This record gives sequence, C-alpha cells and structure tokens, in this order.
Amino acid sequence: MVTKQEVEKTQKDMHIFLSQLYEDSNQDINKRIDRYLIGKKLGFNKEKTDKLIVRLKYCINGEGNSNFIRISIYGIEEIEKKYIPKNYLEKIPIQINNIKNSTGVIIGDKNKQEINITKNFEKIYNKIDSSNINNKSEVKLKVKNIEDELKKTNPSIIIIKKSIEFLSKYKWIITLIMNLINNWFIGGNNE
Repeated sequence: MVTKQEVEKTQKDMHIFLSQLYEDSNQDINKRIDRYLIGKKLGFNKEKTDKLIVRLKYCINGEGNSNFIRISIYGIEEIEKKYIPKNYLEKIPIQINNIKNSTGVIIGDKNKQEINITKNFEKIYNKIDSSNINNKSEVKLKVKNIEDELKKTNPSIIIIKKSIEFLSKYKWIITLIMNLINNWFIGGNNE
C-alpha cells in the first residue's frame, strides 16, 4: 500500500521536474530538451525520470522513443497557475510567515539563512542578466527589495507586495521567487 508521504513525495518530484522543464524551455513549447539531463540536474536516475514523464503526460509532449521532450501549453499553465494565482498578492503574507517560521528550523542560524538567500537570489539575477528584458536594472532592484526583506526577521509584506506587483508582467521571475519560497517551506534549503 502506498503511503501518504510517498504520494506527497511523488507530487513534489513531479512539480520540481515540471518547474525545471518550464525554466529550461523558457516557456517555449517548441524547445526540445533531453529528459535525462533535467533528471540528472535534479538528482533523479533514469527510472525515476521515466516514471515522472508518464505521470506528467498532459504537461509534457514526448517525441516517440526519443529522450527529447517539450513542455505543453497545459504544463506552462500548471506552473503559472500554481505560482501566480489571480489572488497571489493576498497569499504573500501567509508565504512570508511560512518562511519566517520554517527557515530557522530548516536552515539554521541567521547568518547561514542570509548566505543561503543571497546565493539563491544570485541565480535569479544571473537569469535576468541573460534574458532579453529591456529594463534589467529596475527589475533587479525590485528583486533585490524582495531579497532584502526575506533576510529580515520581520519582512515588510507591503514592500514585497509592491515589488511583486511591478514584477507581475515577468511571470518567470515570479515563478523563480515563489519556487524559492515554496522550496524553503516544504523542507528544502536550496543549498
């Protein structure tokens, strides 16, 4: 019999895999990506990767016996609706409280927490630098506002909301930030 924990782990792995495909494809349904390279990035062996592909059949388009896959429109919608619901601004205080309550337990002391946050936000800045956004400095400033608030013991929900409102037209940036927040909350520290 399958346990609740096994089901939750599988759901988490499916979401992580689909999120990575979303990120690697830049939301392009025509971009072909090797499924095993994604699996390898995430620490999944070939068997685990194949099982996830079967479960994600509506979110991923395969190419026969090829290792290459593409994200489907439904896969893109799944990621975007998970991280950017219509009422996402109302959910931010809950997620920020979750971070405040969980990072001390998961990550440890405040210095390590700040290093961890900085390291993960550097990845977001690098993605912004390599993107084709016109106003990179303004976008990075808003992301920096969120990073700075997350390092505080009592982050300002208002500052974070305002920054996310500005960034809302860049769904992939919001997805990266929310993925970071969700990973902290469900138990990973992204080191």
